[in-house]
Amino acid sequence: MAYTKLATIYDKLMADDINYDRLCDQIERCFNRYSIKPHLIADLACGTGSVTSRLANRGYEMIGVDLSEDMLDTAKKKDPNSLYLNQDIANFEFYGTVDAILCMIDGYNYVLEDNDLYQSFLLAKNYLNPGGLFLFDMSSFYKLSTLLGNETFVYDDESIFYTWENEFDTELALCSSYITFFVKENHVYHRFDEEHIEKARHTTDVISLLEKAGFSDIRVFDENYDKPTPTSKRIFFSSIIHK
Repeated sequence: MAYTKLATIYDKLMADDINYDRLCDQIERCFNRYSIKPHLIADLACGTGSVTSRLANRGYEMIGVDLSEDMLDTAKKKDPNSLYLNQDIANFEFYGTVDAILCMIDGYNYVLEDNDLYQSFLLAKNYLNPGGLFLFDMSSFYKLSTLLGNETFVYDDESIFYTWENEFDTELALCSSYITFFVKENHVYHRFDEEHIEKARHTTDVISLLEKAGFSDIRVFDENYDKPTPTSKRIFFSSIIHK
């Protein structure tokens, strides 16, 4: 299963790729654009809680949801005061409604079936309070099909070495990643393997599923809050539940 042994080194690997403070700034910028001040926020596919814990430190009450118990164990150590739920983001269940629902850093790319993505969108709409915000991002079709595509990457530092091979299925629009890790512990390298599959979706298809789930006034933007281009790597989607 993905994200088991990886949980222990995930934050180190992501440190060079994701600026979490900047991402949280962008999330709050989106709040300001909609003129909302959410109190209770759910963070779907929260992973090790890098976004959840930072938003908690900024004064929000947080719920983190993830399918990996190992990732949640790491998240709880960072932020023991938030609520963490071991659930599938395609079929989650809350105790009540929330003011905002987030799904950051490819969470929805891992939902491979359109019906499951649609179900998650329906649940998000159901659990949002009037005036609540739904905000998520996805790696773009361009990134998964071209930048990752059928490429191979190698990472090497003093404690971690990995090879990362990608295969893109053009018929199914699936990007499969096969990663072999060697992690140093007490002068000995331990090997483990991970397989990850992400679905590449065109922006118009995601918008259609959101509209089918009942969302309207859907805004789409890139990492700089600009209109996405054909070579944008990450696409953000947002919609607010009208009062």
